[in-house]
Amino acid sequence: MGKVELLCIGNAIVDVFADTDSAFMDRMGIGEQVQHIAPRQAQKIMTELGGYKLRSGGSAANAAKIAAMLGTGAAFIGCTGNDELAAYFKAELLAAGVIPLLRDGKDPTGICIILNNSKETRIAGSPAAALELDEKSIGEDDIKKAGIVLVDGYMLDNQRLVSHIFKIADSHGIPLALDAASVFAVQNNAEAILQYCRNYQAILFMNADESIAFYSAIAKYEEIPSLSAESEKEEFIIAKVCPYLKKIAAEKYPVMVVKLGAKGALAISQGKVCRKETQAIDSQNTIGAGDAFCAAFLSAWLRGKSIPECLIRGNKIAGKTIKHQAL
Repeated sequence: MGKVELLCIGNAIVDVFADTDSAFMDRMGIGEQVQHIAPRQAQKIMTELGGYKLRSGGSAANAAKIAAMLGTGAAFIGCTGNDELAAYFKAELLAAGVIPLLRDGKDPTGICIILNNSKETRIAGSPAAALELDEKSIGEDDIKKAGIVLVDGYMLDNQRLVSHIFKIADSHGIPLALDAASVFAVQNNAEAILQYCRNYQAILFMNADESIAFYSAIAKYEEIPSLSAESEKEEFIIAKVCPYLKKIAAEKYPVMVVKLGAKGALAISQGKVCRKETQAIDSQNTIGAGDAFCAAFLSAWLRGKSIPECLIRGNKIAGKTIKHQAL
């Protein structure tokens, strides 16, 4: 096995992209913009789709692939089923230069079905085998030689597993990175995230909405105004969120990074706020940009770059990802 600088741990998911009409979505029981479905329902949709495109997904796996493409030794730990999608997922990791450390699950490989038409997009997720990853699946030998361990925030509901990973890494002096993943994950696990940041060498990644949700939960701040425009969110983060996070990030760790999309990103560490803006890109498709940012930031961190340099690198690679998807 090659050198593992960045070890990514998370849900092993295959993304399924298909163009279809709303009638098909309704007939398949996909009536919400985002919803979870059972593996059997997911398999039925796959069978009835006339055609689709596949891509290995999951936040941590995406970050591993991009880091590897940037020349960082990356590995991914996740759980897949014993099926064709598992073989596809593994092949995509290998093609990107990622070391696949996949565990075998009993359920089918997890999938995320993205159904599009000219009017709307509906997303149905069926994590299936991905959720079978547990503390027995990950041992000390998997972690102890890594430079940084990145944990997918969607795993936060399994706090026994996350704590297990953090404790092993910490026992070897290995920094940990956590991508908050979603507003829902932050709202449900804000106190746990705070304790991870206080007790370990942690780098926390959040987007604008997640940082506001985190602030609201840990500061017990219930007067959050309705913020729809990105400029309004930015102003609130600078005025309210950053001063509060500065109190938490008073030493080298934690490093708390807030991704502001077209406005760039900022990081709070050692009681200071560092802000780096970026060039806005006119594109509606920003899927994967956050994962690209994390991968680039951590790759630069592993090379001993300063926080400003890490932010600049993260902005640059996130921008390239958006441009590539716009082609």
